Parts: sequence; C-alpha cells; structure tokens
Amino acid sequence: SSLAAGAFGLVLATAAKSRHQLSGFSMIIILVMSAVGGSMIPRFFMPEIMQKLGYFTFNTWSLSGYQRVFWYALPGESLGAMIAGLWVIALVLLCSTVICLGIARLLARRWEAS
Repeated sequence: SSLAAGAFGLVLATAAKSRHQLSGFSMIIILVMSAVGGSMIPRFFMPEIMQKLGYFTFNTWSLSGYQRVFWYALPGESLGAMIAGLWVIALVLLCSTVICLGIARLLARRWEAS
C-alpha cells in the first residue's frame, strides 16, 4: 500500500504545475479517495454504488488486506496460508503501483521537453 500511495503521489506531483496547485488538488483528491475507499467511514455503511466505486481506490484494497491480516486471520493459521489469501490484494496494489508510475513517467516527459 505504501508503494501505491507513493506512486500516486508522484502522479499528483507531476500533474501539478506549481506547489499551490498541488496542495489544493491533492487535498481534494486524497480526501475523496479516503472517503470512498473506506478510510473515513466503514464501507458497509455506504450505498452499494459507493462500495463498488471504492474498488477504484487503493485505500479499499489496503484496508481489505489489513482487515484480512489483523481481523479475519485465524489464530492457528500459518503465515503461508495468510499470504496465500492476500495474493489478489497484493497483485492489485502492485498493478496500481506500476500503472501510477507509468502515468507519472508520461507526465514527467512534459517537464523534460520544456
């Protein structure tokens, strides 16, 4: 989740033209992502459409992984079984990291060109 958050931060930083624009732009986007992703309000309180929109944020995937490890893991469950249950979440977060890094690289090329 930290890789995905860092890569998303790079996308925001390369998309903005100034620090002031980055500050306002990133605050709005991150607050909306946190609200829809379940970081502020548990997702089971949200309407169905909001729950489905949450899957487009890495907050939802990160929180699902944390819940699976700290809440839903059985006391006798082995580490291998726990990791096997997390492979989809880890794959989605890794893919979002790679996609965000690719977008950040494309956006950074405009800075190199000028």
